[in-house]
Amino acid sequence: MKLIKKKDDNPIRRARDPAEVAELLRKFFGSDPDRIEAEYKKLRLCMLHYFASRRCPYPDELADEVIERALRQIRAGAEVPYLTRYCYGIAANVRSEKRKKKREEELIGDPAAPGGSAPGRSSIEERRLLLGECLAMVSERDRDLLRAYYWDDRNELAIRLLLTSNALRLRVFHALEQIRQRMATRSSGAAG
Repeated sequence: MKLIKKKDDNPIRRARDPAEVAELLRKFFGSDPDRIEAEYKKLRLCMLHYFASRRCPYPDELADEVIERALRQIRAGAEVPYLTRYCYGIAANVRSEKRKKKREEELIGDPAAPGGSAPGRSSIEERRLLLGECLAMVSERDRDLLRAYYWDDRNELAIRLLLTSNALRLRVFHALEQIRQRMATRSSGAAG
């Protein structure tokens, strides 16, 4: 009969240096080992809930990362009056970092492939060329309108064109919509 090794439920024992973690947590939770373990589990559960409720991938890994960062800062001498609040602040930073990294990867594509982009997506240079081609297809009047709208004072532009600011926004919207449609047809035509 095979013995199945049970995963250690004590998060402090799973840490890299359990004695050091327990010592750092004594500052916040007292010297009772059972209380330290219970409070640590409660803190980890709060961090898990924070990431899971925001639909972050791998919330358990992110929760561990937050607690590890907090303990590292405490070890370095940071004054932390409330550990849970401090961890929530770190969790917000971790989430922001992960979202920013994800956005960068979506924009850049696969960083391992030089000049490569995400599958099914064109590179930034290709999109820039496509935009230039589509701008050339739009009337000169619309190009001038867009240039003035984004570079000049919009109120003065509306007065000069004898338009209300809302009518000016609509005109710009329609010009941009023409460009978007042309880019969509051109990029789908190039892919197919």
